[in-house]
Amino acid sequence: MSDNVIDFHGITTVDELPELVLEKAKLWGMEHCVIIGHDGDGLLQFGSSTSSAKEILFLLERAKHFILTQFGETP
Repeated sequence: MSDNVIDFHGITTVDELPELVLEKAKLWGMEHCVIIGHDGDGLLQFGSSTSSAKEILFLLERAKHFILTQFGETP
């Protein structure tokens, strides 16, 4: 990290490189995680620390609700 850049740990709408987000996530102490994105060709890339579909969907729905409420959207 550059000496003249302050690392921000809150919610932001500023784009970050996937590598930086993944490095930050290592420090969050998560019990389970889901990683979802797309590559340069637009193909879905997905991984999870759990094989439980119920847990994966629960985490995705919680994240969806959090994003919608934090940014003033309604589901």
